[in-house]
Amino acid sequence: WAARAEVDIVVPDPGIESPAAAAYKACDVALQGDYDVVIVDTSGRLVNNRALTAELDKIRRTLEKKIPGAPHESLLVVDAAVGRNALDQARGWQQDVGVTGLAVTKLDGTARAGFVVSVVQDLGIPVKLVGVGETLDDLRDFEGERFVDALLDVNDADDLRERFARIAAERAAAPTISVAAPSTISAPAARPAKKKSSKK
Repeated sequence: WAARAEVDIVVPDPGIESPAAAAYKACDVALQGDYDVVIVDTSGRLVNNRALTAELDKIRRTLEKKIPGAPHESLLVVDAAVGRNALDQARGWQQDVGVTGLAVTKLDGTARAGFVVSVVQDLGIPVKLVGVGETLDDLRDFEGERFVDALLDVNDADDLRERFARIAAERAAAPTISVAAPSTISAPAARPAKKKSSKK
């Protein structure tokens, strides 16, 4: 992918397995060369794996030491088909390491990523990027209006108005079923108890 995108890639030195060390080396290369952006890919992590979360926190601290204010952006990449689980992931990562935005991938399939509404509304995390295919040009800036149109399966505002009008007409034409309230039923009046006659 680095070759296809025509960008440089920094890999760990032989025998070095620490992701934080790889991030440190990438910062060194960027500071010594003519680079504007460093992207650190930390994919393959589960929010409930404490060891991997601690490792991610170490990467953040390493970047901050090398470049003041870094990381300037922390994107959570989520599959559009994940569903409501994406909200739990976003909440967990936001608490542990901070998330500044979402990148939602695989929007070219049948998944519509309705969870985006909850993530934005409940957590205040904006969507920054969307992936709609497998080529370099398929990673695009998020456009809210187009996303909502796709989520609702509409082409434009007129299409949406027509759909609502059709739904309203269908409801108006549907038979109305009324249920009558039961009439008030009075309990029978209590009968006076008969007096027992006593024989003298």
